Amino acid sequence: MDSFKALQQISEHLNKYKIKQVHVLGNENSDGRFNEFYALLHEGKLKNDDEAARHFYGDKANKQSESYRKFKSQYKERLLNTFVFIDASNLTLSDRQSAGIVLHRDWTIATLLQARSLGYAYVVIGERLIAEAIKFDFFDIALDIITKVKGFYATQIGDKKKYEYYNKLHKHCFEIIGIENRARELFELIRINYVKSARFQPEQAEAARLAYAELKPHMEKYDTFNLHFFGRAIELMQYACLNKYAELLPAAQAMADFFKQKSFECRPPMASALQTKLMCCIALKKFEEGEQTAIECLEISQEGSLNWFKTLELQTILYFHTGEYQKAFDIYDKVRKHGDKKYLQQTYQETWLLIEANLYFLISNGHIAPLSIETANLGNFKLRKFLNGMDTYSKDKQGLNIPTLILKIILLLSEKREDEINDYLEALVKYRQRYVSPNSSAYRSNEFIKVLEQLPKTNFNAKRFEAATKQYIKNIRLVPVNVFEDGFRLEMAPYDVIWELVLPVMASKTKTTKSSRLPVSQAA
Repeated sequence: MDSFKALQQISEHLNKYKIKQVHVLGNENSDGRFNEFYALLHEGKLKNDDEAARHFYGDKANKQSESYRKFKSQYKERLLNTFVFIDASNLTLSDRQSAGIVLHRDWTIATLLQARSLGYAYVVIGERLIAEAIKFDFFDIALDIITKVKGFYATQIGDKKKYEYYNKLHKHCFEIIGIENRARELFELIRINYVKSARFQPEQAEAARLAYAELKPHMEKYDTFNLHFFGRAIELMQYACLNKYAELLPAAQAMADFFKQKSFECRPPMASALQTKLMCCIALKKFEEGEQTAIECLEISQEGSLNWFKTLELQTILYFHTGEYQKAFDIYDKVRKHGDKKYLQQTYQETWLLIEANLYFLISNGHIAPLSIETANLGNFKLRKFLNGMDTYSKDKQGLNIPTLILKIILLLSEKREDEINDYLEALVKYRQRYVSPNSSAYRSNEFIKVLEQLPKTNFNAKRFEAATKQYIKNIRLVPVNVFEDGFRLEMAPYDVIWELVLPVMASKTKTTKSSRLPVSQAA
């Protein structure tokens, strides 16, 4: 097809209409108020609509003011328009991510051309997009464009050779999309069970095994991105659901290797595979390999992305398990200062609250440099505020709520608030009996809550407590830590390690009153 003729067709069409100035935020030709609003928003200087309305339209204005609502609507239009002009080549994205942004943008433009009956121009652009889409495994985009292009050759040009080529390609893409959609469906049917719960669900292992058996023949035939992303994720699940870390680790490495050898960069699936490998390393106590895996994963994860935060989260857990608490704090301090942290989903926000609470305990008892308290502002840590912030975790009674309840006891003990522990433990015993099954992944949690139940029975005496709880700790050490998916959040630091940390706390501090607090100046 003649590309010059396509340009001519588009130019003639645009000449029929009045071309308005393109408004792009940040450019000199953009309205000053919009640029000012843009700057205030990304600098975080406006908290809500009412503040914005008063800033631009006076003290009496609010979010309902007609002038502000009109201004906000116009700003939104310019903001979205600006998005179209972002140069994907300047973004720190993988090849496929960058190609996807450009493809979706140009696909939209091509669709507008086709909707305005500019078929010749659509085909010229469309044929280029088809090649790019197939190169980067975007078969959904390719199929949509092929459908229209082959129709154009059949009904407008009458080119039988071109039609037959695109018709064959259409069938190929259609087959692949069907397989990829099935792989996505099978993955989602399993993954949905773990989004809001960390409960051990071994029954999902059989579902994963059957799903992978269905997909494996297709994976041997096709090496497409989505098929292998979902298929290999399901392969990992059949081991992960049973905590078979020795089998899971090489499968995770194989997934990372597969995407590494693709003709284009595939950072997100590589990061997902390496994160799974990192969890295995924690469980198998291969800590040096785990640390190296975390470094490798961070190198391919865009700073501020979910994968970046997730990897740092796992790296923090690694250091909790190795006892390198200062390193764990340094990661937390880096995350809490990062501007993109506020965009994390609530579950991830609560995970970092849980990490903060663990660090507060460690700082208060001398395991992290005293300067860290001031640096992280943890001297203002309040137990009640922490508990109120764990909204999502608290709803998962058999899973994610457990570490919150245990941490409450540990923090009360650290502050020598024994009377409150006595009041709280009776309710915790009933909670354990109702929700924390000893026959699931919560076995270790069940045993550790029994450990905590011995506190008042031994009158908070360190030696008596140690003697009364040794058998429970022995039982805990016989069962490996569950670190798959959200399971590691049940036990950021191993329970037997927490036990070892608690003993000197009990032995070294004298009993104080119910209302006492540990002064920041004395922590550490």
